[in-house]
Amino acid sequence: MYNCLVCENKTSKFNFKIKTCVAPMGYNLVPLKLMHCKKCGHLQKKIDQNWFNNMSNLYEKKYVFIGKHIAIKKNKVFDRNELIVKLINKFLKLPKKGKLLDIGCGVGHFVGSFKQIKRNWDVYAHDLTKLNKNIVMKHKIKKFFIGEVKDIKEKFDLISLNHVVEHLTEPRSILSHVNSILEDNGRLIIRLPNIKTVHNDLTVLDHCSHFTKESLENILNLSGFKIKKFFNDFNKTELFVIASKNKKKKFNKIKMSKLSKKDFDNLLWLERVSKKIIKDNSDNIGLFGVGTSSFYLFAKLKNKIKFFVDEDSTKIGNYYYKKKIYEAN
Repeated sequence: MYNCLVCENKTSKFNFKIKTCVAPMGYNLVPLKLMHCKKCGHLQKKIDQNWFNNMSNLYEKKYVFIGKHIAIKKNKVFDRNELIVKLINKFLKLPKKGKLLDIGCGVGHFVGSFKQIKRNWDVYAHDLTKLNKNIVMKHKIKKFFIGEVKDIKEKFDLISLNHVVEHLTEPRSILSHVNSILEDNGRLIIRLPNIKTVHNDLTVLDHCSHFTKESLENILNLSGFKIKKFFNDFNKTELFVIASKNKKKKFNKIKMSKLSKKDFDNLLWLERVSKKIIKDNSDNIGLFGVGTSSFYLFAKLKNKIKFFVDEDSTKIGNYYYKKKIYEAN
């Protein structure tokens, strides 16, 4: 039996037209196994031994090809983290000093942007391993926590999880602990993929949960939070919220998460692209963007892909499985 990662009720097998997915930076496709909760409608991966085997120490060894999240406005590329920090600072009217903890910090793009704008804040970072510690510490981090979130005991004014919750195999437990280390008047920041707009959400192996606005609200509510603000228009591919502790400890009724026929059709976009590439007889086919979509397409069509193109300066000039990454002009 596999329980829902949101409401913890029973789930059942969910059949979908896509049958494979890929680990980030994975070379081969692996089976896609989905589970669906009839109680709240949440859609999630089947977290079994095969899933753990296919992950194969991803975060310890391979999760290094991490680029910045970018935003494009009027044909100009912006650092999305910088825009988000400015938005948070303005909305919350953050004081000159405070304590921030960024859980699952990766290579530190968010903490770096935060420290540039709120220089007098003490910024703490966390990740599962020390893989990127030296890179992150360059941003004048107060302390770098390694390992389980539950081992962190300090209290913080602001806690952020940027594209982290969808990766958690036990999100309710983690969020409940986050609640316990957040100051009473503190705020929680969560950003994660919106399955209704992210066409590749299902094909990413380590996306354990596939969130809608309703399922995100459900899990926050059940973990002792209440949403203060949903930033619906900042980025259509993300669900971006600021939440606070629910001091009344009163849970709202669980909302049903539903995907429409249009939503499911959107999730088939990568399959349509792959069919076009298969039919293309060109000798020099490349993929735009070295990220989760291209990880899947490359694993499926590696013999046809000759190069990559990207706008991220940290990727340009590097190689992905011996395929060069060129600058987008």
